[in-house]
Amino acid sequence: MANQLHRSYKRVYGIRRWGVPPVASTHELFLKGGQSNATSQETVDDWQPGEGEVDEPDDRILEYSLGRTQGAWAGTPAEGEIFRMGDRPNQDDQQQQGVAYPLHMSKRRLRRLGDRIEQQLWLNLARGGTGFADMRWNPGNDLYEEFVEKANDLRAAHPQFDLRAFIWSNSENEMLATWTGSQYYDAQKALIEGLRDEVTGASDETPFIFVKPPANFVASRSTGQDIVDASVQLAKDLPNVYYLDHGGLNATQDGVHFEALELRAIGAQLESLLYRIGLVREAPGPITVS
Repeated sequence: MANQLHRSYKRVYGIRRWGVPPVASTHELFLKGGQSNATSQETVDDWQPGEGEVDEPDDRILEYSLGRTQGAWAGTPAEGEIFRMGDRPNQDDQQQQGVAYPLHMSKRRLRRLGDRIEQQLWLNLARGGTGFADMRWNPGNDLYEEFVEKANDLRAAHPQFDLRAFIWSNSENEMLATWTGSQYYDAQKALIEGLRDEVTGASDETPFIFVKPPANFVASRSTGQDIVDASVQLAKDLPNVYYLDHGGLNATQDGVHFEALELRAIGAQLESLLYRIGLVREAPGPITVS
């Protein structure tokens, strides 16, 4: 029977088939991919957080640079360098300190666990408007292969970081292409199994968490609910796979992308899930921010 966590604002589907490891001083690695809702970094009415604010960057929360330099990525550090999440400048060379759900998730996790976590490192490789339907994320496609390559490069360069989880946002493209639930189930299953097989240090015990698209977007697509149902079933069928049904969060502006307040809520829900499945192990050795 699936392990279902119920709260007033969410439901998480999944089966945990491994013991909760002890909490220890640790360095954590999260690998995130998918499409635009995995990249979103929004501000609230152009508000920029000051020192001590909830969305202020934290010296312990780091990001692995992909070296992209075009458009909104102008000014990004060279590929392979490490920078503080939230410090990536935008095309106007302004500090881009908006709300991103990885940053908010990590800050809540650090507050909960205190000095038991010393550093977190993220690989954020996602591209807007990409998916299985346009042949970008199936095993063998370009973004899938780039993700595996960059993840393994990161793992080789920083082996002191212990892989915690894959975190994913996708399925919008498949809903737009009116894929059936079974088509999406097969493609997402192949992605999960492929990444667990090809990324260094991953296995069937590595949690894979994927996040439901905005509820109003799902409702607007003829096969949206079928794909959500297939996602729930996949989380029940595969070990250590979790589908975060966020309880009705909407894309409040454009009908596709979460805004700042929704991203904060998703970050909070992800942190709660991570805590409940006990993702802490020992992995000593800090790194220096470039």
